[in-house]
Amino acid sequence: MHQEKYIEKLLAKHHMTDTNIKTTPMQLNCRLHKLEGGCTDKKLQSAYRQKVGGLLYLSTCTMPQIAY
Repeated sequence: MHQEKYIEKLLAKHHMTDTNIKTTPMQLNCRLHKLEGGCTDKKLQSAYRQKVGGLLYLSTCTMPQIAY
């Protein structure tokens, strides 16, 4: 199943149409630290949830090969 249009819309919605493909988007062994008090910006929280939700839909429903 191909979802090219969905992927293009998802990238455009999140202003990511000019991004470059990377095999590993982060440095290896990078340690992430939780923000003290957490993120309180509701807009950032919502945008993050929308991005993750869109990727989850792709990975579980249409493109299981990107889930791993």
